[in-house]
Amino acid sequence: MEAYLVWTIIAIVILLLELTLNTIYLLAVFIGAVTAVCIAFMGGSFNTQLTAAAIVTIIGVIIAFFMRKHSRAKGQNSEEGNLDRDNLVEVKEIDSDGSARVSYRGTYWKAFAKDGTLETGMYRIDHVEGTRLIIKKK
Repeated sequence: MEAYLVWTIIAIVILLLELTLNTIYLLAVFIGAVTAVCIAFMGGSFNTQLTAAAIVTIIGVIIAFFMRKHSRAKGQNSEEGNLDRDNLVEVKEIDSDGSARVSYRGTYWKAFAKDGTLETGMYRIDHVEGTRLIIKKK
């Protein structure tokens, strides 16, 4: 069997794994395998194929690492990703620690005032910190 066919099969298997597991790192390995397919098709030696696949994969993993790091830095609560911002919640009772238990999206959340202390009434969600709602007066 020709080397480029073997690399093509490897690339397809890696792509199927990527589609199943949804990791960006396997995409880098897939691109490395496709690079090896191209070099094998052009008649490059096995060592050249492996070296090119390894270099492209390493570069792809580094790029994927920084892309994921950058997307995490933006965070779920960035202005563009904060779907909860400005939704209304009602504070009916204040707990002894100054927080409130509010119903939002079908479950109860611990709510804290952004500024000052909580009183009963309607509030707008400013942002979410983990499992806590940070709210401000309407």
